[in-house]
Amino acid sequence: MDPVIPETSSAPATMSRATLATELEKLADIMKLVIKQAPETLTARQLLLFLAVARKESMQRQATLTQIMSDHAGLGRSIERSKAMLLEPSKAYPKAAGWLMQEHDPKDRRVRHLRLTPRGTDVLAQMLGS
Repeated sequence: MDPVIPETSSAPATMSRATLATELEKLADIMKLVIKQAPETLTARQLLLFLAVARKESMQRQATLTQIMSDHAGLGRSIERSKAMLLEPSKAYPKAAGWLMQEHDPKDRRVRHLRLTPRGTDVLAQMLGS
């Protein structure tokens, strides 16, 4: 039996209960896809990083870790490790997702741009139902 949301709930006031239920179901479906595609160790911060890179790409902008940390303060300082878990698997991170790649900026070798890999693009398309 589905739980009943009390009238005093903090559910968005402008959204009907039916709409809220539909939107939550869509979100749950997306999370199921993420869980199916993701390594067991994927964290919410790593997912946020992945989506932030995808968002930058969708706007045809290059993403750097510094920019993303500036845009999303909640990512925290452990973001470097989070990034490693999204790159291609390596000796240090054999269970990495392989959803992102790093490329050096040809104008400044200190700067690394993050991009989706083909696998990351496929995962994103599945999340969005494409």
